[in-house]
Amino acid sequence: MDVPFCLGLEEDRILTVAEWIEEQGIAVYQEMEAPFKTITTNEFLSQNKITNKKIQEIFYMVCFDLDRFRRFVMESTFLERFEVGPEAVEK
Repeated sequence: MDVPFCLGLEEDRILTVAEWIEEQGIAVYQEMEAPFKTITTNEFLSQNKITNKKIQEIFYMVCFDLDRFRRFVMESTFLERFEVGPEAVEK
């Protein structure tokens, strides 16, 4: 495989995928991604197409724009409408 941007091809050693994951510190990212993956691979979401644009926008914001989501929660009526404990709000 000739991939000029892959610096790993210039290495003189061979690693297994597991060794590479360990060496690169990928495991911590996989651990953080696991809860997100359970949401995005939820059976309901995979079987039902959400056509409501507002729900699509909110889902995108929650997943990918955390600063905007934080402002949305803290500066809107969100916390008045939903029961969210003080510990969760603090987090």
